[in-house]
Amino acid sequence: MVDNRLSESVRRKGAMQQLLATDGWQMLVRMLTEIRSLRATELVTNPVSDGGLYKQEFDKGIIQGLQQVIDMPATIVEESQMVIKAFDRAEEEEIDNAA
Repeated sequence: MVDNRLSESVRRKGAMQQLLATDGWQMLVRMLTEIRSLRATELVTNPVSDGGLYKQEFDKGIIQGLQQVIDMPATIVEESQMVIKAFDRAEEEEIDNAA
């Protein structure tokens, strides 16, 4: 179980680092950022009218969702790195305790 979690963290970290390094990912981030900015501008500049509150909340959800997609690979790298460091520390403690 422990070995699976460590190997999965190493695999996910590597895959996300590779993704982040691609031109395609950078292009996608630019497009998503543009869409997010357009939605945010609409949200700020358009007053809420009758029934518009639901659309406004929907737009807020879209903006948050787009940001989550943009942030996800870097977040996965960070989380995976924390898991790897935790396993490294646990292994060092085992070695220290055995000595």
